[in-house]
Amino acid sequence: MLRALEEKLPQVDKVYYGDTLHLPYGDKSDEAIRAFSREIVGFLAAEGCDVIVIACNSASAAAGTMLEESFPDLTFINVIDPVVAALAVSAPRKTALLGTRATVRSGAYAKRLAAFKVPHELVALPTPLLVPLIEDGFLGTGIEESVLEHYLNDPSLNGIEAISIVEHPAIEEDFYAFNEQGKLELAKVDDEKRILMGAALIPNKLIYRRDAEGKEYQVYFSESTIKEASELYLKSNNQCLL
Repeated sequence: MLRALEEKLPQVDKVYYGDTLHLPYGDKSDEAIRAFSREIVGFLAAEGCDVIVIACNSASAAAGTMLEESFPDLTFINVIDPVVAALAVSAPRKTALLGTRATVRSGAYAKRLAAFKVPHELVALPTPLLVPLIEDGFLGTGIEESVLEHYLNDPSLNGIEAISIVEHPAIEEDFYAFNEQGKLELAKVDDEKRILMGAALIPNKLIYRRDAEGKEYQVYFSESTIKEASELYLKSNNQCLL
């Protein structure tokens, strides 16, 4: 998040506050998340910040409205509204929300999507083990694959076609772009749903390809190319896994 802001607004001074003391937020009560968030915003306001980016789904869901009411002179940007806005203009489909317990418990995505009055079904599934796996260094051990398979096999996700398009996936070992045969790697969970476990396209990164004759080469996608591709994908009755 900070890297993206720095690229878009290099002339603006920034203060980054990472609350590693209280991680993960997803398993905390709403009251605790609000208390942590209020203290953090108070600190940032004292540092002269007038725009606050809440770069956390759990904090956005549990504390976003409270922070706006408690600090009326500040401008807040959360991570929920842009996703909901994108869903609202996409084709009516069934979308899966994989999030922390706090994010799912809040119902924030469903409530804000309902305000758009669009025929879009949202299925929220708590996935509390993903953050600890990342934070505690279990990536690459094989454990994360079993956990992801367990979550993605949940019956509530039947009928969902999903693609995750992110710049730098946290679980990058499980996010495949192209396999060495040059085909898009798709993790097929069952016959009713196709789950692409990761980034179909990663910007500014050379991706290995091999053609039908065995010739090896690499492809490269710019950020603007991927942005256009993702917008076209969603507008073409496809689906996004959040």
